[in-house]
Amino acid sequence: MSDDDYLVGLIKEFRTTDLERRVEIASKILAEIDVELRLFIFGLITLVSQRDVFQETQIAIFTSLKTFKGNTRKQFLAWCRTIARRKASDERRKQGFIRMEPFPLEDGLEFVMEPIDPSEPLTADKKLDLEYALNLLDKSKPDCRELLWNYYVIGMDYDELAEQLALKYDGVRMRIVRCLQSAQGLL
Repeated sequence: MSDDDYLVGLIKEFRTTDLERRVEIASKILAEIDVELRLFIFGLITLVSQRDVFQETQIAIFTSLKTFKGNTRKQFLAWCRTIARRKASDERRKQGFIRMEPFPLEDGLEFVMEPIDPSEPLTADKKLDLEYALNLLDKSKPDCRELLWNYYVIGMDYDELAEQLALKYDGVRMRIVRCLQSAQGLL
């Protein structure tokens, strides 16, 4: 069974089962999207609010799951990211935060690397790679930081980024190329 089939199957079962079984299925769905959702929220909001936004996003996902109309894991993650983006925007408006402050590496890494299953922590080499990438992003211009984060870490595609930024596909593609050229100068 593919990842798509498994996740979509869980979503369908969640919609049609009793409350007790929904709790069990919700845990499985969260385990499937936990890392992607944490990384996305980490790039959206300051450390102070990350856990709150993460929790509010999870609640919103499950209270509105009946409105999800996709058929793939990619569509579900895009739908979840939209919810997370709205929750982060609400939090920023409430707190008056700047869109994206420099990454707070020490505490931020703790949030990103916080596993849903404590028996499977990230390996030391993965932590080192992530820390190196975050340091590089931290030195980038804020607009490049966000674009590269969303494309390479979150895995958003050109179409999704174009919609978010109100740009055309080629505009996003060229911005990513320019940001990469700029980041190469930081190496």
